[in-house]
Amino acid sequence: MGTGKFTLVLGGIRSGKSNFAQELAVKNGMGPTVYLATAIPTDGEMGRRIRNHRESRPSHWRTVEAPYGADKEMVNLCKKRRTIIWDCVGLFISNLLIAMEDDKEDPDSIKKEIMGRMKYTLSKIMESPAEVIAVSNEVGMSLVSPYPLGRIYTDIIGRVNQFLAMEAHEVYYLAAGIPIKIKGSDKAR
Repeated sequence: MGTGKFTLVLGGIRSGKSNFAQELAVKNGMGPTVYLATAIPTDGEMGRRIRNHRESRPSHWRTVEAPYGADKEMVNLCKKRRTIIWDCVGLFISNLLIAMEDDKEDPDSIKKEIMGRMKYTLSKIMESPAEVIAVSNEVGMSLVSPYPLGRIYTDIIGRVNQFLAMEAHEVYYLAAGIPIKIKGSDKAR
């Protein structure tokens, strides 16, 4: 077991997950902060969202953009004592699914590959000296998608979130910008 800490921040769209993760990093972070970003500017609106996210972060934080390789970047980044915000696990999984869309006829192999990558990454996080704050989308309260790719996504992200939450030292759920701690000690470190 590493000397670091793993925190999972869950919530729906626009629930305040990213802002809360940044607040945690400022309040509890150790060493320099790295922001592991997974968004892709697929259109003008998404480009503006990415720009707004960048502007909301302190300028001295380092940003690593890894929409398809965030897991591999995380393994490298968490080797050192530092704070890492992974924003967002759900978007990373969405990127992988879209890249693997041609394989959607075999959803079990897609699920197996993504779960394998996430389990390996989490094992490295748990061995590390880093403080890792992972942000992910909670999909457990949403509707079942009428599209096969949407159902594969909700199935994978739901399982990944459960797996991450089980191993995390702390888990927060955000609703309307209000964080609710659902796992972890209330004691200060």
